[in-house]
Amino acid sequence: MFWCQDGKKTNTRHYSMILTSGDRNQVKIGTRVPVSTAQTAFQYLDVGTNINCRIVDDGGDDLTLDVRADFTNLSSAEEQRSTQPIIRQVMLSGTTVTTPDKSVIIGAADDPNSNRQFQLEATVTKLR
Repeated sequence: MFWCQDGKKTNTRHYSMILTSGDRNQVKIGTRVPVSTAQTAFQYLDVGTNINCRIVDDGGDDLTLDVRADFTNLSSAEEQRSTQPIIRQVMLSGTTVTTPDKSVIIGAADDPNSNRQFQLEATVTKLR
């Protein structure tokens, strides 16, 4: 996963997981943020990175990769106009055919508040 600004990578994060064909695996990294729902009650929101993947190997040269990714973070202090947290979110999901050891863009989204673009890229390597 990475952010681009003016066509250049500005912030990159690497995640990896081992998948068995047909099984769904998950990487989840984040923080649970308390949000007031009543005067003395709180509900917790998960904020961070959540990536779900499933890979299917049909025996040929290519693999089918199914990805659901949700990236959330708290807005900057300048954007906060409330005592409750403002959560920013990018969600991408899709299925693509990929060739082992070649990267593929799963999805991309422009940040509506800047000239940055979020891109989710995957590279599948077959383990023997």
